[in-house]
Amino acid sequence: MNEFLKEHHEKLNKALDEIYTINTPYDFPISTEEQINVDKELQKLRALEKFYSAIENGNGQGSIFEEYSEHLKFARMGIEVLEREKQAIEEEHADDIANIRLLLENMESNHNT
Repeated sequence: MNEFLKEHHEKLNKALDEIYTINTPYDFPISTEEQINVDKELQKLRALEKFYSAIENGNGQGSIFEEYSEHLKFARMGIEVLEREKQAIEEEHADDIANIRLLLENMESNHNT
């Protein structure tokens, strides 16, 4: 990707990051950070949920079950909070998000051809 496109790629990704970065919601049970990127945090939480949910297939007993069931509960609570926040962000910034993604997809598809 030439310098010109690289510069725009970085600018657009930064704009997307800024749109999705919010003050941490008061009801978000996990983070101690003042601000979070909703999109990135959701990706992490979904990966953790997938990992932790394996415990539900166990025998439902023991200290490890208790510990990881608690982790799973908090991951799911976090996902619920952040999905609500993401929906609000995407409603408020729908046009900008659509335009940024369109430009990024176009850049990437033209770069790969």
